[in-house]
Amino acid sequence: MLNPRFVDRESFVLAGVTSCGQLGEIDYAGVWNKQFMPVASRLHAISSDAGSYGASFGEKGKTVYLAGVAVTGDTELPAGFVKRTLPAAHYAVFDCTLATLNLTGEEVYSQWFTDAGMELDAEAVGFEYYLPYNEVGDMLVQLYIPVKPKQSTSAEKHGGIMSVFDVISERRSIRKYKNDPVPGETLRRILQAGLLAPSGANRQTWKFYVVQGKKRDEMVDVLKKALDNREKEGENVAGARHSFEIMAQAPVNVFVFRPNRKAPWLASTISQNFSDIVDIQSVGAAIENMLLEAHELGIGSLWVCDVFSACNEISAWLGEETELIASVCLGIANEHPAARKRKTLDEAVEWLS
Repeated sequence: MLNPRFVDRESFVLAGVTSCGQLGEIDYAGVWNKQFMPVASRLHAISSDAGSYGASFGEKGKTVYLAGVAVTGDTELPAGFVKRTLPAAHYAVFDCTLATLNLTGEEVYSQWFTDAGMELDAEAVGFEYYLPYNEVGDMLVQLYIPVKPKQSTSAEKHGGIMSVFDVISERRSIRKYKNDPVPGETLRRILQAGLLAPSGANRQTWKFYVVQGKKRDEMVDVLKKALDNREKEGENVAGARHSFEIMAQAPVNVFVFRPNRKAPWLASTISQNFSDIVDIQSVGAAIENMLLEAHELGIGSLWVCDVFSACNEISAWLGEETELIASVCLGIANEHPAARKRKTLDEAVEWLS
């Protein structure tokens, strides 16, 4: 049974040799035997401790594996070596040997996370630390896995069973978010729920732009520019400013466009007006599907209509010429708002029989 210890480690720098490729393509043994070992003495001459490190970094859709040593940030590297910085993180540390390293990793990802109620911290970088080897017995290795407490989904809180009505009644509009990223598979499931919404004549009149990561900074600049423009035009932007502040802190923003319409206010026929109304209802159904699926998966959300105040600037930034309908904020909730007062059935429903 795996029994790790937990440590917090500050950001530090590795220097060494690298290999790049898709997952499963990198020859890790080759990196160590053919690239690292011939230059090991040169690397250890500049290292800040006596061990060796292996770490994998995501870069432009691929994996970069670095075999090297820890160095201080201002260390000057000999030609042919590269540096990579690992961010500060909370780690589960598993002791093993070189012979049992792969098996230990498999057990961690296949079983330990579930048993421990933890999940991988996707913003951090895991690594192997190879202790100095004295050529007696097998090499000792410490496997550092960045972790954080598992975020329970709403379904799990209900013992794995959650009705549609449970999701509808418990969903809240979230205006404060943690900075944790939304896992990719979770995000794809939320978007897929939107694509499954009903639409008039099955036209599926929607297109989603997902903004996250470094692109959030660009988005924030676009929103600020829009507010400045609206203020110069004499508009009251207080509501939009508040919405844009929420969008700026949400890890994910989904801009929802209606790709079959450029300027609905130019509609001149009853038929066109009717088609517009049907399409807007369809897009609304797609957005509602995303909100409900997000809640089931433990992700907070907010449907933002104030984005109209920045429609021209956002459309220009995205290179989109069609109609912007709304945006959806997604992320781990950092608040738990109470339910707002709703109309009763008697107030909202007329019974005819």
